[in-house]
Amino acid sequence: MKNFEKVYQVLIDKIFAYTPKIFAAILILVIGWYAIKFIKKIAQNHLEKKKTDPTLITFLIELFVIFLKVMLFISVVSKLGVESSTFVAILGAAGLAIGLALQGSLSNFAGGVLIIFLKPFKVGDLITAQGHTGVVNKILIFNTILITLDNQTIYIPNGILSNGTVINITKNGTRRVDFNLKIKNQNQVAFAIKICNELIIKNELVIKTQNPIVQITEITEVFTIISIQIWAKNENYNQLKSDMLLKINEEFVIHKINNHE
Repeated sequence: MKNFEKVYQVLIDKIFAYTPKIFAAILILVIGWYAIKFIKKIAQNHLEKKKTDPTLITFLIELFVIFLKVMLFISVVSKLGVESSTFVAILGAAGLAIGLALQGSLSNFAGGVLIIFLKPFKVGDLITAQGHTGVVNKILIFNTILITLDNQTIYIPNGILSNGTVINITKNGTRRVDFNLKIKNQNQVAFAIKICNELIIKNELVIKTQNPIVQITEITEVFTIISIQIWAKNENYNQLKSDMLLKINEEFVIHKINNHE
């Protein structure tokens, strides 16, 4: 009975001894968690005001937040009575083991660093990579997020992205609009070309300084193919192609040109 009382007393003493530490650790965790969110917001606003590259902002903020969370975790554990030096040593050993187990993730991290500094693309660019085409939404530590043209979200690991082929569709600021027209009546080909040239001149979205081209590219026994190549700013690409096809169709209907496009 006396032994039970001793154990009970020791247990009560331990509880009273550790209760303040537990509450202090919880308090540090809660305050620290909200402080990290607050600091993250301030840092992000500061970088945005400095007009830092949005691609770099996302990457740096994510790294910074991970660092702060690790520091917070160390502080909470230290408050519970674990020696900081011992804990850091354990954390380092665990980090090495985890690093060896997650070599793929490390390659993705290295790929993210390469993407940030070499800048084959940035946030907002339209790219094709790994069989997917989409606008770069975010470049995170381990992967890059694309939003496809039909609003799907694609996550591509940075490792294979940095080592694979990437087509940056919008990097140069302009895109060439290509389409073909099939004219069945050979006698109407010259008139069809004239109509297309006139519509190109009238369309304000066409970049006239980049030599628009309207030319015959193929003649068969059934039809003649007219190829049109015009340039537009990235943001005007789809609208220009739609406008031109609509106007050409209207003119061909008016002049009864047999268009089989």
